[in-house]
Amino acid sequence: MTLLKKISITIFCFILASCTGSRVTEVLQSSHNIPDQKNILVVGSFRKDTNRSIFEDSIVEQLKAGNIQATQSYKSGAELSKESILKSVKENGYTMVIVTTLRAIQRRDVYLPSDLATVDEYYGNMLSYFDYTHSEVSKPLPGQLSTVTLETSVYNAENREILLSVSTETDDPRDVASKAKGLAKELIRTFKKHNIL
Repeated sequence: MTLLKKISITIFCFILASCTGSRVTEVLQSSHNIPDQKNILVVGSFRKDTNRSIFEDSIVEQLKAGNIQATQSYKSGAELSKESILKSVKENGYTMVIVTTLRAIQRRDVYLPSDLATVDEYYGNMLSYFDYTHSEVSKPLPGQLSTVTLETSVYNAENREILLSVSTETDDPRDVASKAKGLAKELIRTFKKHNIL
């Protein structure tokens, strides 16, 4: 592997590493009353049951770590329907509901030069560029980076009023389980900052 490729890969990995993880992009808070007692139902409104359970488990784990009573909707037997969620809220006495939904997936092309141009031949001295004036020195290695936008909203279960809505973005979400844990920590931090928990 040439020095140029090693440097390019290192820079590319550094850029990806700095972009990975979840970040809050927008927070909207209402002035509605927040219940004093916290008994929370967590709903991951996703098409795949695997993603639903991963997100619900991650958020409940973070809530319980802060001594807040919380239950995953899939464990409470609730299906992803209004009727089922409302029934679960009524039967189990939940005071708050947290719902996470997918809002967008954006993909963008990324560029990483190939190793066709070696450091000695192409970058070796000032005049070496002229040898490649009318030729294609390297072809980019194709790739895409995905960014997933999620919206997580917190509701007062008694009157169904929204308390807080948080939009987040996560880059390169190939490993949903590890990204969900990071997202859950960021969400709980945001909920606390806005006095929801």
